[in-house]
Amino acid sequence: MVNNVVNAFMNYAFAMRWNLEWGIPDNVFLFVTDPVLSVLTTMLYVLPLMALFAKVTPARIEGTIFAFLTGTWNLSNGVIRPAMGSFINKEFVGVNKHDLSQYSTLMLIALIFSIIVFPLLFLIPTKSQLKEWRQIREKEDLEDHRRRKARRE
Repeated sequence: MVNNVVNAFMNYAFAMRWNLEWGIPDNVFLFVTDPVLSVLTTMLYVLPLMALFAKVTPARIEGTIFAFLTGTWNLSNGVIRPAMGSFINKEFVGVNKHDLSQYSTLMLIALIFSIIVFPLLFLIPTKSQLKEWRQIREKEDLEDHRRRKARRE
């Protein structure tokens, strides 16, 4: 999440042309920030999220749940996020290929929305909550197994 804020800030800084004030040419700024932030995003966001998906996935339906979680995540990042950005741009900002005068405003909106999500961090389960949920699931699985075994006998 912090990486999203840094990425949004760098995009805003580029839109405001602050990189030139800092003495960094456009090409250097883009070729340094984009690859570095992409690697950091993978390292700090994608991999931990995939590990979380693997931990919360119940036994015997791993493929289904993991596919659902990753598919939902891809839908969010690849479809819903760009659609919301396009909606905000069309309704409130109006940047298009002929008029880029409000591009910095669009990048400021992206920066603000990347910060707004921090109050939602409490929705991410803690390690102890994951452990508790896993124990509950294992207990339920054991009870289901006993019931099935009792029905067969």
